[in-house]
Amino acid sequence: MKILDVMLFFRYILHMPMNISELPDILIRVFVILFAIAIHEYAHGKAALSLGDPTAKNAGRLTLNPISHIDPIGAICLFLFHFGWAKPVPINTSYFKNPRKDIILTSLSGPMSNFAAAFAAGVFLKNFPLQSSPFLVYLLSYMVLINTALGLFNLLPIPPPPLTGPMYW
Repeated sequence: MKILDVMLFFRYILHMPMNISELPDILIRVFVILFAIAIHEYAHGKAALSLGDPTAKNAGRLTLNPISHIDPIGAICLFLFHFGWAKPVPINTSYFKNPRKDIILTSLSGPMSNFAAAFAAGVFLKNFPLQSSPFLVYLLSYMVLINTALGLFNLLPIPPPPLTGPMYW
């Protein structure tokens, strides 16, 4: 096996740039994915806090800093296989007044935050003249795609999405 074949194989698997011109695309993708994960997990924690559960806040997870939400194995799988996960925001259902309803609301808050981000990016794409900036068009288009996909996936009733997904209930 030639060295070039091995390099092409790893480029395909890792989706790493072979030349410097592809680096901005990779950086945009990483930024958008980290943004989507951060708002998703923050929304879960903020919803739980508003429903009476301070567990995420006490654990330091009520933050938009994506580093607090990254699971190392999930991140590696995300970039290798395009399927991964973040650390779930901790909740304690004993703080909830109506646990069944509040679990559903907390669970729905993550996907709804992703749909809101996708909608905002889509509105910006549709209503502002961005033809002179292919960078912004690519960034906002990828934000619509990733946030919509993450929101839809987290509505499925399969573990490990947060609280096994609201459709489970």
